[in-house]
Amino acid sequence: SIFSGNSFSMPLELRFRSKNTRHFKFHVGGKIGYQANMLSKRVLVQDGHTERNKRFGFPDENKLLYSAHVRIGIRNWALFGSYNFNTLFSNSNSTQLNLIQLGLSVSLF
Repeated sequence: SIFSGNSFSMPLELRFRSKNTRHFKFHVGGKIGYQANMLSKRVLVQDGHTERNKRFGFPDENKLLYSAHVRIGIRNWALFGSYNFNTLFSNSNSTQLNLIQLGLSVSLF
């Protein structure tokens, strides 16, 4: 099973860094966005027969996204973490999922 989606966001950050050439940086901020689509995909294999099911258009999908994020790193590299404050689904009977993102960030400038 796979659950995925696409979204568009606008970030706002406060950036702090040291002045030397191998500068240390710390960014903290938030973002607000729009959930463009969500999809659930399931692949079942039974007796050599493969069945693929895709589901789009969840009726209680939250279209508005808002989150806080932080970046800590040295020069062009940084560790990134983000937490969405609202759940992916608005109905209290649905599974309540909040997005958590962790990763590595590369800054070109």
